[in-house]
Amino acid sequence: MPVTRTASIDLESLYAPLSSTGPDTAVSVILKLRGETCDIDCLYCFEKRKESPGGARISAEQVHRLGSIFSGRPLSVELHGGEPLTAGRERIAEILDALAAQPNIIRVSLQTNGLQLDDAWLDLFERHCPQLEIGISLDGDALGNSWRVGYDGRPTYPQVIEALELLGRRERRVGVICAVTPYVLGRASEVMEHLASFPAVTTVSLVPCFDAAVTRSTTVAGSRTPTSRALQRRAIGPTGPAWAVTPRQYADFVLEAAHHWVADGLFRRVKLEPVVSVIRRLRGLQTRSCHFSDLKCDHVLTLYPDDRLGSCDELPWPQAGLAALGDVHAAADVASAQGSSPLLRQARSLVTKCTTCDYRDTCGAGGPPPLRRRGRRRRVLRPPHAPDRRRRRPARPAGSPARRLLFPAALAPRPPQRHAPCRGVPGPLG
Repeated sequence: MPVTRTASIDLESLYAPLSSTGPDTAVSVILKLRGETCDIDCLYCFEKRKESPGGARISAEQVHRLGSIFSGRPLSVELHGGEPLTAGRERIAEILDALAAQPNIIRVSLQTNGLQLDDAWLDLFERHCPQLEIGISLDGDALGNSWRVGYDGRPTYPQVIEALELLGRRERRVGVICAVTPYVLGRASEVMEHLASFPAVTTVSLVPCFDAAVTRSTTVAGSRTPTSRALQRRAIGPTGPAWAVTPRQYADFVLEAAHHWVADGLFRRVKLEPVVSVIRRLRGLQTRSCHFSDLKCDHVLTLYPDDRLGSCDELPWPQAGLAALGDVHAAADVASAQGSSPLLRQARSLVTKCTTCDYRDTCGAGGPPPLRRRGRRRRVLRPPHAPDRRRRRPARPAGSPARRLLFPAALAPRPPQRHAPCRGVPGPLG
C-alpha cells in the first residue's frame, strides 16, 4: 500500500507546552503516596530503579497546596506508588477527603497491585470517593504475570485474581494494565480471553517493557538481598533483561490482540488500549491517553512525599525533577521550570521528528518516555508503534472482519473536549 505524504505541522499541535493551554485544559498529577515503597518486588519495576527514598507519605496538606497552585485548571489525580495502599486506611481517607474538598478535581484514580484490596478498603472508597476509578496491575495469565513477585520470589498472581473476583462480586468496574513481556508474546488471544473473563474488567491497557538499556539490578537497601533481587540479577544479561521486548514484538502483540478483540466481539464489553486511541485518532477524535494526544509530558506531573515535584513518572529521576512543591506558587512557576528542563527539551526534540512523519495522525507522535527508552542505544528514532517505511503495511489477518465495524458508542463523534491526559489507570471509553 503506498504511503500518502502529508505536509509538516507545527510542534505544538503534537506537544503542547503547559504555558500554551488555557484554564479549560486539565493537568494530570500522579501522587506517589509512599514513593517507591511497595509490598511486592516486581523484577521490572521502573519506580524502584530510580533508587529514591521511600517510606514517607504524602499528606493532605500537600494535596491542598497542589489544588491551590492549579486553582484555575481542572486536575486529574492518580494515587500511585510503589503501592499506594501501603499508606494505610487513615491516610488514604484523609487524601480522598482533601481531593473531594477541591472543586477543580475532576477525576481521581488509583493504580494498585491488588494484594491488599478487601471489603474494608472498598467500603472506605465508597464512603470517601464513590467515583474512584481503580486500576489493577496484572500481566495477563499466571505465566505472563511471572515477573510480578513478592520479596520472597513467590508469584503474586493468585492474590490478584482474588482481588478481581472480589471486585466483581462488589460490582466494581476496573481497568487492567498488562505489561507486554516475552512471557505473553505469541499468546495475545489467550491473554485477552483470560483478562476479559473477569466481570470486573472493562478496560485492558497493553504497555511495553522497552527495557533493553537496563544493565544492572536495582540496588538493595540493607545487608540482606531478598530472593526477588537475586531473581532480577539472574534475569539481566549482556543484551539486557529477560523481560524486555522490542518495538516490533510489542507492535505484533498489539495487532494480534486487536484482531482477537474484534473477531471475538470483546470490543462490545472491554476497551483495549492502545487500539481504541488509534481508532479515535484515525476518526479525528480526541483521546485521553497522553501518548496519543498533544497533552504530553508538560501536562503530566508527579509529586513525591518529600515535596519533589517533577514531570511524568515514566521519565528518569532526578532529571525529571522540576521544583520543590513549597517553592511553587502558581502554574506559571511549573511552566517556567518545564521550559528550563534539559530532559523536557530533549522530549520536545524527539517529537519534532514527528512533525513531518506520515503516521502522526495515527499515533499523535507517541509518548516521549517510551521513545527515549527505545532510542537510548539507537541513532535513528521512530515511534515504536509506527511501521517502518521500508516495509509495506501488514495485510489484515486471514478471516478478519471488514473495516466497517460497529464499535462502541463512545467512539462516535462528539464535541471536542480537553480531557485530562492519562498515562496510568485505563479509564472509560474515550
